[in-house]
Amino acid sequence: MQRQRQLETRMRAERQKIKLLQDGEADETDIMLARAKYRGTSQEYTSFSKAMELPQQRQRVTIDGLENIGVGKTKIDLTQKDYGDIINMKGKMSNVDVRKWYKYHNENIPQLIDSSKSIEEQARQACKLRNQYRFQARELMKDQDARKILDQTDPIISFEELLSDKMKRKHLSRDEAVKDILNTAVKTRRSVNKKLGLED
Repeated sequence: MQRQRQLETRMRAERQKIKLLQDGEADETDIMLARAKYRGTSQEYTSFSKAMELPQQRQRVTIDGLENIGVGKTKIDLTQKDYGDIINMKGKMSNVDVRKWYKYHNENIPQLIDSSKSIEEQARQACKLRNQYRFQARELMKDQDARKILDQTDPIISFEELLSDKMKRKHLSRDEAVKDILNTAVKTRRSVNKKLGLED
């Protein structure tokens, strides 16, 4: 019972925050993220109540008179948002939306690399950024079962592991493999993009 009351209190506070954001004409993304947080708490409340075989008492939450404030009318494109700005979407995004986000950030890697560094340092930066975006994209996925499969079939590997793989698989020298890492850092699999309708 105590946990139920805590969740109800949290939901009321989150609903009030959504209202304050709306009244203050905040950025629509901030409103959407607040709604996502509220829906997450709501789902936790439902799951907990079912698990404990307790009746849900939603009237304690909706006593604020704000009705369906947690339901958004428009869908916001999160593609260009930094991961830190959409952390509340962790475990909530569709495969298509995650892929759009990953593709955009991957293709932006050249803009973030320090071109004054050596080719190897640039390749290391590119590999680190790609691994970071890959991990973050998987964190955002709603389909965590698919994510587990990806972690097994397409694991995130270090620069040295990738270098060794390219040298062996493509029969490249170390220097050639370093350049290949840099050149292919922005590429995403066309077959996956095609399957999700992001490429013809």
